Amino acid sequence: VHPTAVIEGAEIGAHCRIGAHCVVRFSVLGQHVHLHDGAKLEYSVVDDHTWLMHDLVLYRSLVESQAFLIHGPYQFSYFQHQSAAFATIMMDYRPDGRPIQINTPHGIRPYLGRFLGALLEEEAKVLGGSLIAPGITIPLGYQVSAKPEDVVKAKDLLGK
Repeated sequence: VHPTAVIEGAEIGAHCRIGAHCVVRFSVLGQHVHLHDGAKLEYSVVDDHTWLMHDLVLYRSLVESQAFLIHGPYQFSYFQHQSAAFATIMMDYRPDGRPIQINTPHGIRPYLGRFLGALLEEEAKVLGGSLIAPGITIPLGYQVSAKPEDVVKAKDLLGK
């Protein structure tokens, strides 16, 4: 644990590396978790052999083992085993007030809470520039990326 790190009300597993200016508040870290300089965690659980990169913010999330997260913030989300997120905007709030839709074993249902992040199933990856809506599940092994040719231009929406 770097001497400039702030640890408050947290449980830290064996062989963790917590870099300079990291903040870990009311969270649980498994074994061999790497928090690189400036990473911040609050009210989260992070399992073994996971890497949280520089200046990442993780809030009220669950991260299973061997995940890799960079360029957050990631909030109210669940990252399963060997999932990864890189420079992704994971929306957790609908400003229009309509219910967030979630996929359940019984079909798509409204979620009545105000905040809900995303679920990345095992080995799912979301890459730079992706925008993930609240309540979205990225299925097992899928990879999501934002390719410039897939971006809809405003003039296309207006029919011009």
